[in-house]
Amino acid sequence: DNFNINIQYIYHLLKYSLKDTLSRSHAGSVIQFIKLEDLTEFAFFYPTNNQEMVRIVSILDTIDTAIQQTQAIINKLKQLKQGLLHDLLTRGVGANGELRPCYEDAPYLYKESPLGWIPKEWEVRSMEDFLERIIDYRGKTPTKTTNGTPLITAKNVRLGYIDSEPREYISDDDFERWMTRGMPRKGDVLFTTEAPLGNAAQIDTDSRLAFAQRVIILQTKDELLNTYLKFVLLGQTFRSQLFSLGSGSTVEGIQQSTFRKLKIAIPILLEEQLIMVKQLTSQDVELDVESERLEKLKKLKSGLMDDLLTGRVRVSSLLQTEASSA
Repeated sequence: DNFNINIQYIYHLLKYSLKDTLSRSHAGSVIQFIKLEDLTEFAFFYPTNNQEMVRIVSILDTIDTAIQQTQAIINKLKQLKQGLLHDLLTRGVGANGELRPCYEDAPYLYKESPLGWIPKEWEVRSMEDFLERIIDYRGKTPTKTTNGTPLITAKNVRLGYIDSEPREYISDDDFERWMTRGMPRKGDVLFTTEAPLGNAAQIDTDSRLAFAQRVIILQTKDELLNTYLKFVLLGQTFRSQLFSLGSGSTVEGIQQSTFRKLKIAIPILLEEQLIMVKQLTSQDVELDVESERLEKLKKLKSGLMDDLLTGRVRVSSLLQTEASSA
């Protein structure tokens, strides 16, 4: 049958419906696609009242705009954070808390080091010189359960944070028997040694956590703030050093003995480290706020699509209210 339907409504409808259709029709396929005959046989609900259709489109367009704007803010904040991270880890801050002038503008503030030009108040030493302990549970695989003590593996450690997914556990009874190589503490830094190599995050809870599979736990000496170490591990200077170990080949993993010998540059004064940590953490807080907002908007959109595009919730009553008040 011929009917007049809003093209933008079709756009939202396809976004809502075809993802599940593709999953059912092409399960296991590496590349998702849909055949023309699938579309011609595609059945869907739509309101016969054009005003209702336009209102649904308006609601979904509005939430789409909010999602796009929030994503743009997140992208900008990530760019700013990367710029700040690079500047702080190469220039540091002076006594006034402001960034030092760069080497090109004030070479007298810098000295040569194995890692290039660094501020005179900094030092370069091997990683192991700054670490009190490395706790290593690699090579052990615990028996997993459906509940109990959360198990953190390399799959949970992202660039700067611990992801709760995938959720894996070991039994509470097994925890003491399993964690014999050392107990992690709040603030300890996690580092993935392979698959993926080079992700770093920080334990932010006092709750019990078990560890296994491609993650080492770094506990720093008093001269190095653990949060500063986390940012160093995420910085370009360290990552360039890390990924150059393969002499041009793809680096898939790193041994603890090699990791211990990697060089890092740190401010001698803890006060300077602390100022830098506060500035970078402030950026992370802004990112977290916007990321949470984005997730809420996406959940809201999903719920709205589920309600409005199936007719479960009608906007006709809203239209009637507007008409009566006009």
